[in-house]
Amino acid sequence: MVFSSPRCGGPIMSPDHALERRIFDAYQEVKRARRDGDYASICGWMSEVDYLLDRCAELHAKARVSKSA
Repeated sequence: MVFSSPRCGGPIMSPDHALERRIFDAYQEVKRARRDGDYASICGWMSEVDYLLDRCAELHAKARVSKSA
């Protein structure tokens, strides 16, 4: 869910949406690095994607536990 900021007029994203956006953006960088053949950048961005996916899984696990309690 995205809300509009009254001060800046820009979007305010929910935490889940912001994390999903960061994963998407990092994966786009991986694709760009693959296209350019920049293997060091591929490794760096894949590391970032892995970290973000792990973080997403942790948040979803916490949400499941809190809903079942």
